[in-house]
Amino acid sequence: HAPAPASSVSLRSERWSKTSEDPQLLLDAAVAATELRDGVSVLSDAQLRVAWCAATMSGVYPGQAHENQDRFVARNYTVAEDGSKAALFGVFDGHGASGHTVAQFVCDRLAEGLRSVADTEAIIESFQRVDDLLEAEPDVPSVTSGTTACVLAIDAEDGVARVASLGDSRALLGSLDGGSSLAAEQLSDDHTPADYEEYKRCKASGARIMTMPQLRGLEPWADSWEKDRGSDDDAEEKLRIFAR
Repeated sequence: HAPAPASSVSLRSERWSKTSEDPQLLLDAAVAATELRDGVSVLSDAQLRVAWCAATMSGVYPGQAHENQDRFVARNYTVAEDGSKAALFGVFDGHGASGHTVAQFVCDRLAEGLRSVADTEAIIESFQRVDDLLEAEPDVPSVTSGTTACVLAIDAEDGVARVASLGDSRALLGSLDGGSSLAAEQLSDDHTPADYEEYKRCKASGARIMTMPQLRGLEPWADSWEKDRGSDDDAEEKLRIFAR
């Protein structure tokens, strides 16, 4: 898969509720997964204290051993340009044969050169900069492999959390609903060709969009969103993005 151009980065500083899947179910699954971990870590400085934990797992492919291509970052961050501070979190879901390499490259570099955590354009610029670095790196095979990126920065000054995403990793907000349970709200929208606007954007960038059976020549390819939509519930039948 070719990584999506960074122009598709979406950034949200407000709550986002539109979803094609149930965010409550996703949140419950995430909470259940993190509860399997042994403890909670804390990022703390004079202005901000944030508790966090993480859980990852490799994809499941029948009959195949598959490396865990997930990467994440959780760190205190001081912006070199203005000295502002933030708690920075990110998840990166690699895909393709070298997806783990691409995910690690992006995970290691996304915060470098970030000039502000309060300026939405600065966060988007950091995505574009890493995309350019990735394309120029000969030792990272990003033509046939890629990664998602979903990043949350909590500004220590005003407490505002800003979410930037690329691909189909998703950010959810869990809030106590007055009792002991968490209510879920979606903070990012997925970039997948199942969404017609994203399909058109990728086509305009020169991508081929088809299912895996169509790529292998096992099924006819109409090159049409209406006819090739496939099924997001089936890994073989979902639409995927390929470089021409």
